[in-house]
Amino acid sequence: RVHLSDCHPQETNEHLQSHAIPTAMEKGIWSGETIVIDKDGQEIPVSQVILAHKSADGTVERLSTIMRDIRDHKQFEAALKLSEARAQATFTQARVGFVEVDLVTKKCVRVNDCFCQMLGYSKSELADLTVKDITYQNDIPTSIKALKDLHGGQVDSVNIEKRYVRKDGTIFWAETTCYMIQPQGGEA
Repeated sequence: RVHLSDCHPQETNEHLQSHAIPTAMEKGIWSGETIVIDKDGQEIPVSQVILAHKSADGTVERLSTIMRDIRDHKQFEAALKLSEARAQATFTQARVGFVEVDLVTKKCVRVNDCFCQMLGYSKSELADLTVKDITYQNDIPTSIKALKDLHGGQVDSVNIEKRYVRKDGTIFWAETTCYMIQPQGGEA
């Protein structure tokens, strides 16, 4: 007969004894992520549920557990974190200006240091500005049309040459490429 504690490493057993089992006994259920040890001694991450089966008078008669192997999920999470770290490094360290604009407010919600240096504004100053505020007046209609095409789905990306206005009022030309980033899973 295998005891539950034989299936987990010591640290997991301590967590189960001090937190998970008491929670299941009090509330009737506990769920979380733990680790089990397979027959070869390898640790496997699992999603685990512990259920308390109670008698009519509320006394816990027995506990049962359900475990689901989540190795694939953990590998996906690790790959996603690596991808996000790479994207963040590209965004922050690139020698080109990056800016993310909120489609509703048209404000600069995320900028990198290079973009700040190009325009002479701090990140907090740019957060209060719209694209129109930093675009040379004569180039605003072209920018609006390009962004409407992008937002409307007519194109996947937009390349335009336009002028920007720095904080000190000077103007400079830049080749600008815009992409639509679709939010994932309810993210705004």
